[in-house]
Amino acid sequence: MKKFLTTLLWIVIIGAALFGIYYVLPEYPQNFIRSFVQPIVNSQAKTRITGVQNLAAAGVEGQTYKSVLEKNTGMSCWTYDVSYKANGEIEQEVVTYRGNGASVNMKDYSDYNGKLYTSCSVKMEFVITPNKNDKTKSDVNIYPYLDGVKMNIQDGKHGEQNKKVLEIILQQLYGGVQEE
Repeated sequence: MKKFLTTLLWIVIIGAALFGIYYVLPEYPQNFIRSFVQPIVNSQAKTRITGVQNLAAAGVEGQTYKSVLEKNTGMSCWTYDVSYKANGEIEQEVVTYRGNGASVNMKDYSDYNGKLYTSCSVKMEFVITPNKNDKTKSDVNIYPYLDGVKMNIQDGKHGEQNKKVLEIILQQLYGGVQEE
């Protein structure tokens, strides 16, 4: 009995230490670990992440978001978050992709912090909201980030340009930065 209690105590101590270390880690390592554990313990997360990964990528014919985003980036991870309304209905779901080491040329887009990004971090937020007209369908909005800078201007004037910028980012992530 004493051996059992000692073993149980050590398991609790090691579990608490690992839990503490996890919460001390910076955001990216936490998300990297979470991307492995979350699909195993949360079937809804696995379903949504897989669904987003398999969507056809805008501006890159015949490719999915998974193949485009993971081709030229390292340390790729996909995570899932959900928020609820007060009545318990889903308000929005967010699938987030994070990767490092990408090069993207945004020099022609001064409104979008126009510069050449090299070895930058890439983040794509896929915000999934229930369709207002048909509750069986969902709307997906995609917000790209390069080195923490949101590449989507929400002022009502940049709608088409936001779509073009997203396509350019995806094309460069898949095919590499084109020489000027």
